[in-house]
Amino acid sequence: DKVLHTMQGSALMEAEHYRVHEHGGTSKRLKVRTTRQTIKQIRLALNPDSSRSVESYSLQVGPGGIQLEAPGPAGMFYGVQTLKQLTEWEGSPKFRQASVDDTPRFPWRGIHLDVSRHFFTATEVKRLLDTMAMFKLNRFH
Repeated sequence: DKVLHTMQGSALMEAEHYRVHEHGGTSKRLKVRTTRQTIKQIRLALNPDSSRSVESYSLQVGPGGIQLEAPGPAGMFYGVQTLKQLTEWEGSPKFRQASVDDTPRFPWRGIHLDVSRHFFTATEVKRLLDTMAMFKLNRFH
């Protein structure tokens, strides 16, 4: 079993979100627990830094494990989205080695849904919101 280790409570929410939504939400192989140790697995950490955007993050994936750091919850969320995109599923999760240091170029990245001319079911709107998260869009109008 893989274990997501997190150092702070708000990062725990993103770890749990990753566990629940990975592989269609069917995997029970990932466990989430809090720890203060740095180990060779997955580590999520919020490190407030006034010089970086709260939507930025740094992701390191290598043989020693995975480390995701962000100055705020939004950055942690976007980092988890990138980690989900790097995950390959062939029985158990496999991660591509990568080094990502990402900061949004524009503060407003959004999408508009025109419901006055077209009608959408709740399921369609939720699918659109999931797609927005995947592309790291931050405004829904």
